[in-house]
Amino acid sequence: MTKSQNCVCSVQVALDELRAGRALVIIDEERADSEGDLVAAADTASLDTLRFMVSTGGGLMCLAQPQAQLQNIKLPETMTKEFTLGASFNYEKKKATFSGGQDNRGNYARLGSQHYDERHPVVPLCTRRHGVLARRGHAESIVDLARLAGLSPSGFLCKITKPGHSLPARSAFTDWAEKYDLKILTVSELLKYRLSKENHVRRTTEVETALALNI
Repeated sequence: MTKSQNCVCSVQVALDELRAGRALVIIDEERADSEGDLVAAADTASLDTLRFMVSTGGGLMCLAQPQAQLQNIKLPETMTKEFTLGASFNYEKKKATFSGGQDNRGNYARLGSQHYDERHPVVPLCTRRHGVLARRGHAESIVDLARLAGLSPSGFLCKITKPGHSLPARSAFTDWAEKYDLKILTVSELLKYRLSKENHVRRTTEVETALALNI
């Protein structure tokens, strides 16, 4: 097994990384056209971890939470000197809500600017109920992982980009992760883990049979 292959980890290893306050890489699948995000648990991520994610990932910083938590979202005081809340996006309603209450795409474009409020913008994301079982997304993945790690279901994510904003191929992700000593987890691996550990199937066959036999 090569060093790059060692970067790809199990869900249990990913949970240990998050509990320790370290960032890891989430990719869609183990294929050439996968997209990737740096993720970290909100409870354990330090300011240094967030700085690392922004400086090395290159994408916009987001904070993923379920809708119930997103109602009262607030950044830790230690982060407010370098990070500020911007627009939020609700995956259920597929709608962005912007600072100041105005649904203005021009404001959203400004969030990508490094000069926005002289701080790094953080975009709150409202994730789908049931996590990766409902949507195989990176935002749902970090929320699921944080919950499975025994932390609050909330996490930071930052898209990994290359010059020109093109996304790296599968092999580039593993080389990139190896360079920074990071672990990689695929969304499909997390989905398989949840399906194997949690009971999601309602037993209706026995009930329907009993009704048919007038039991």
